[in-house]
Amino acid sequence: MNIKTLVGAVGRNPASVLAAARALKPGRLFLVHTEGTRHQAMVLRRQCPVPRERIHLIPVPAGSGIEQVAGAVADAADWASVGPVGLDITGATKVISFGMWEALRNCLPGGFQALVLDQSSYRLEDASNGRPLPQPMPEIRISEMLAWYGAEMDSDGTRWQGRLSQLPVALRRRLPVGQALLRAFREQGPKFSAERVRKPVLARALPGPLPSGMRWRENLLHADDPAYLKYNGWLEELCLGMVAGELGERAGQVFCALGARLRAGSGQDEMDVVLARGTRVVVVEAKARSSGAGAGADLQKRVNKARRFFGQHVRVVFVHPVWGRHPPGALRDLADDTVTLVGDFDGFGDRVGSLLGL
Repeated sequence: MNIKTLVGAVGRNPASVLAAARALKPGRLFLVHTEGTRHQAMVLRRQCPVPRERIHLIPVPAGSGIEQVAGAVADAADWASVGPVGLDITGATKVISFGMWEALRNCLPGGFQALVLDQSSYRLEDASNGRPLPQPMPEIRISEMLAWYGAEMDSDGTRWQGRLSQLPVALRRRLPVGQALLRAFREQGPKFSAERVRKPVLARALPGPLPSGMRWRENLLHADDPAYLKYNGWLEELCLGMVAGELGERAGQVFCALGARLRAGSGQDEMDVVLARGTRVVVVEAKARSSGAGAGADLQKRVNKARRFFGQHVRVVFVHPVWGRHPPGALRDLADDTVTLVGDFDGFGDRVGSLLGL
């Protein structure tokens, strides 16, 4: 079916509507929203590849029943003249989903095509039979997702952003230094400080000379970027490099930001690593502390922060090498299924890739 009109429900995370609009390229778009999701609907009007005058908002009061939703949708257009019609039901509540369905069922005797976005495969499917649609799926950038929550990324304050397959050469050349620092961390335990590791300890783990921007000074490692040693920059870069290395060619499907500086209203925050593919977002928070004390409170704070900027379905990977292969049981009990605790790096890149649907 060549869909000319798309109808979708706008939730707090309207990724499925944007993906469907970009994949199907309809000539007209109807967005069903409540007052609580009006902001997301207005942002979608700017992001969807449909002329602004052909994007129609259908507001429904909070707490509306199925009949109220159906009435609002039925009154929004002369449906018999805008077909064929596609209905994205991915992000809808049951009430709104049933209301939209009921309205189109009554207004379109010839039927319509119900669609759902499979989050794991990132494919649009026919909801009636589960068959994927043939259209290639579009990209959604990190900045577009932030806009849904009234936030933005500060390009000047963010260390780097781009495709995971295009990590800067300078960053790639620093990865062996990060590996050597991780080895020193494991050997020295509570005594470890990235700024105090002596040359003999690091040099024996390095495959060659120091990369540009680094030098030995009084037998200690110095970096031109002060965040690299003092603020866990080496561990953040190592996490990013491991994911890129293990995903190989698939890394080209992933957008990422390193040291992402984010703004929402008058507030600011920072995330160590953000990775996005399709509708999925993974936030990696990496801590090179010699003790696991206080990790529970830190974990909850960082999960809340990630959800503030990317919604309830964001995945958080909490990296704490001091745990080794066995993160504390109390933390495992605290974490829900959107949180992954990492103390060792075996298969780290593949684990993060699976969270991105790769």
